[in-house]
Amino acid sequence: MFETSLSIDANKKEFLEYLYDKVKPVVKDCGAAVVRREVDDRIFLSLACENRYGEKLRQSIYSALAEVYAIGFKYDYLKAKLNIKNENLLIKTLLNTMTVFDSNNDKKIVKKSLENEKIIAIDGFFDFRLKELKKKWNEIIDLTKENSIVLADEKVSGDFLMFLLDAIPHGEEGVKICKYGSDIEILDKAGKKISMINPVGGKKTQEEKVLFNLICLAPKKVLIYDEKSYSDEFLNIVKKFF
Repeated sequence: MFETSLSIDANKKEFLEYLYDKVKPVVKDCGAAVVRREVDDRIFLSLACENRYGEKLRQSIYSALAEVYAIGFKYDYLKAKLNIKNENLLIKTLLNTMTVFDSNNDKKIVKKSLENEKIIAIDGFFDFRLKELKKKWNEIIDLTKENSIVLADEKVSGDFLMFLLDAIPHGEEGVKICKYGSDIEILDKAGKKISMINPVGGKKTQEEKVLFNLICLAPKKVLIYDEKSYSDEFLNIVKKFF
């Protein structure tokens, strides 16, 4: 029997919830047993399956954990270290771009560190076992702090955001942003709906979620339909940076 267990402080339970949503299809495929419990303000998630499915389940968990650390924990780490307290939509987009930037290499570092781990305290593992990752992130933080005006001046924030976005290779040729009722959707150039990624962490507004996905999709061109349905801040960011 393959068994594994994860835990996290209850204040950060959204990370464990995100992880379980990601691995749920594999859990179902493997016929795995799942037990979730809360003890003394910690959330525990235990999973077990037959040995023949163990590696499949393990790799699914590792991939989900890599996303949790490389996106969710990274965002919170950058925000805390840069002492950002008042985030407008531009600063949130800048932070998300700094988070997504080089995140594939971040995930590789996480997966290498996770090798053969079966019992994982998610927050503790970050604090004590991912020093290489935090050292890498600290280089970005030091560079930003040396140019403190980056976060204090809107124009400089925008210039830095543009610099980072230009360094991300283009993905989609072009996308369309449409609003259907209360939902915002992203369509490819053929008009087919693109499944959006849910950002790791706390609740995001729909406009934040769309901007996060535009960062990940890196389209060459963005068209917005029915501009009156969006905030001025959202429209300005999309038109200027995407």
